Amino acid sequence: MRWRTVFFRLFHEARLLQFALIMAGAAVFGTVYVAATGENFAVGAERATATVVSMQFKSGRGADSYLLDVRYVTEAGESVTTSGKIVASKLPAGAGPGSHLPILYLPRRPDAVDLLPGSREAEQMFVFYLALLALVPAFVLFHGLLRKTASYFRARQGGSVRRGSVIAVKTWEHWRGLDSRDGFYNSRPRRKGVEFARMHWIDETGRKGSSLRRVRGAMPALAAGQEIYLLQDPASRRVWWVRDLGLKAETA
Repeated sequence: MRWRTVFFRLFHEARLLQFALIMAGAAVFGTVYVAATGENFAVGAERATATVVSMQFKSGRGADSYLLDVRYVTEAGESVTTSGKIVASKLPAGAGPGSHLPILYLPRRPDAVDLLPGSREAEQMFVFYLALLALVPAFVLFHGLLRKTASYFRARQGGSVRRGSVIAVKTWEHWRGLDSRDGFYNSRPRRKGVEFARMHWIDETGRKGSSLRRVRGAMPALAAGQEIYLLQDPASRRVWWVRDLGLKAETA
């Protein structure tokens, strides 16, 4: 059996890894999107001193805020006046029309400005660190899947034989779709899906485990208490059912 085939078979069962990869992908996509749209104040922003042209106070349900219009000069010597581009919840003492405030601006979009220290910069850095944080569990789980795949081949090629017995074979059905004609909360199966089965076992030392998921029709007829063969990986000590390893002898 090829390594790639085994890897993807185990990956289909790694639901937690699939979820972690989706979350990591979404976080990374959000970070890349922010950088690509030019609204990235965390990277590439320039500093300048702006003069407050006007200031408007707004009272909201969540918190009060200030809407500022400012004028500043870029490093290229261009004079820029913004209109309603800065929203701040707090301002330095003495801030008002005619006062000077430090700002951040984007060279590619001089009308995109933020106060220094910037609230949007902090938000964007938060998204960036969130993406890094989301990658950690995905990396750990992916590494665990690689180790499990390696254990599969070690057990198949040189595992020690152990005896065990069947606890039970559990089956379930995966529905392919829902019929929402009765409303969202009263949905009912629309199409019959695929039935899956998983065998749960206990070995001679009292250690419990389970087989890989397989289509119900591919699961041999096994009764509770029936004796089976298991193979233990000599390195990780992981125990596998011989049928999961692609071997023929499934019962003692």
